[in-house]
Amino acid sequence: MTDTPRLAPDYPVLTERLLLRPIEKDRDLPAIHAYRSIPEVCTYVPFVPSTLEEMTERFADPERTRSVLDAKAEGQVLFTVIERRDTGEVIGDLVLFWHSDSDRHAEVGYVIHPDHEGQGFATEAVRALTDLAFDHAGAHRVSARLDERNTGSARLLERLGFRQEARFVDGEWFKGEWTTLLVYAVLDLEWVAARGSGPGVSRLRPQAAFAPQPPACPGSRRGSYLGYRRVSRLASLAPQPPAESRWEGQSSRR
Repeated sequence: MTDTPRLAPDYPVLTERLLLRPIEKDRDLPAIHAYRSIPEVCTYVPFVPSTLEEMTERFADPERTRSVLDAKAEGQVLFTVIERRDTGEVIGDLVLFWHSDSDRHAEVGYVIHPDHEGQGFATEAVRALTDLAFDHAGAHRVSARLDERNTGSARLLERLGFRQEARFVDGEWFKGEWTTLLVYAVLDLEWVAARGSGPGVSRLRPQAAFAPQPPACPGSRRGSYLGYRRVSRLASLAPQPPAESRWEGQSSRR
């Protein structure tokens, strides 16, 4: 049982109009570069526009393209591309951060090509990723973090039933300026209630070994832990340059 992956989807994960699957680097990197090189796409996310060669080098790290979460998954990040089923185009990517085994806390991140915005694709993809976190990884809480100015991302989360939990005014020194950080989250029972009998994702491998259980150490909760996003500047007395991210796509992304 200890070797059973926490999350091992039977790819591709299918939704009504999309499929989520592991990256195929030779095929997908040019498509990913097409939207990650657009300055407007990079406004509220940690990464910056880069060349295809630079992106290829970064994605050579297997931890950036992990498609399974191990049994001891704390600190791991699952990455999938978003592909349109009708055209076969890669239109975005998703990440699922597994922050804590004891707290069963996951975080979602997302980015969509601007040419495919406004059609509900991001909402459909993030819904499927959140289903994976709750139904198959055994998450108790799924969160998302975003720049307050990223109103489109906030509306997406609210449509899915996430609620705003916190607002950190000037909480991060980010890309040369102080920014206000919003934290959204939803709990497992809230997700089930909001979803009701609505459609979920298909072709998933059930992970019965990770059925919800009480935290092993209720007294060890790390309330200020901000995981893989840039190091929090809340306690800083003066602006400092942003810390290097341990994983490049580290925030809730539109």
